[in-house]
Amino acid sequence: MKIEFVDAYFPFTHPSFEIEVISNQVELELLGAGVIHDKVLKMANSNQKMGYAFGLGLERIAMKLFNINDIRLFWSSDVRFMQQFKSDKQIYDMQFKD
Repeated sequence: MKIEFVDAYFPFTHPSFEIEVISNQVELELLGAGVIHDKVLKMANSNQKMGYAFGLGLERIAMKLFNINDIRLFWSSDVRFMQQFKSDKQIYDMQFKD
């Protein structure tokens, strides 16, 4: 397994990078991150002079695990897409209590 930090483009951050994991000649993009643009902080009425943004890329991991070929399906309202992940396994049905 190989892990690389790669320069990337994200519309609200600069500089930006992402982490790529390469295993068995398959690349998986994970953890996009960057310094938030000043304009974004101003538009958010933030008093901060600098901020960081990041995303873990969980959808990309799920895409590899479940052979999903279009990331946009995660944000669709198609019930059939979500129903395929139902399971009888107890770990998925766990309820968290106070």
